[in-house]
Amino acid sequence: MLRALCTGLRITGNPSLPRSTPVFALHGAVRLLCKEPAIMHRAEKITFDHIGSTFLVHSGREHKRVHVSSAMVNHRFGEFVPTRTRRPRPKAKSGGKK
Repeated sequence: MLRALCTGLRITGNPSLPRSTPVFALHGAVRLLCKEPAIMHRAEKITFDHIGSTFLVHSGREHKRVHVSSAMVNHRFGEFVPTRTRRPRPKAKSGGKK
């Protein structure tokens, strides 16, 4: 049920809710629980105010979550989000030339 509230879907079987009214309009506390993290720029510096928070940082294709710890202070957000996808190397065939 919480997932339905977080996505803003109307819960079926509740005739007291009109179709056009999202559930968010009725439950302010649920909105706080489902709040999306803020989007930060890759070049922005991490300060002491950011410790313990989660932010979204763009990797070039999608936004990735970054949870800030005290060791990350004075670094940039972009340092913690890889921009390239890692692909495993193909395994070498055994039984080749000796």
